[in-house]
Amino acid sequence: MECPYCKKEMQKGFIFGGNHIRWYPEGADTMMTLPEEEGAVRLNATGGLVTSARAESYYCADCRVVMTPVPEIEDTMDVLKRK
Repeated sequence: MECPYCKKEMQKGFIFGGNHIRWYPEGADTMMTLPEEEGAVRLNATGGLVTSARAESYYCADCRVVMTPVPEIEDTMDVLKRK
């Protein structure tokens, strides 16, 4: 992936975490809501209650920027909305 700032090639890797990795908008109260609420965006398609989560990411050492493409996944709330 090309860095959008310096146009150099970014190093492919991953972000590693607990059961799910999510991005939240500024001001979201992550302690009081379900993970799928408040405009949260899930960044990993793998991981769960027993396994650790990994989100594919790219790092530019020159700009000190990490970019994480958002995968097409179905979250718990998506499944419940279909029913």
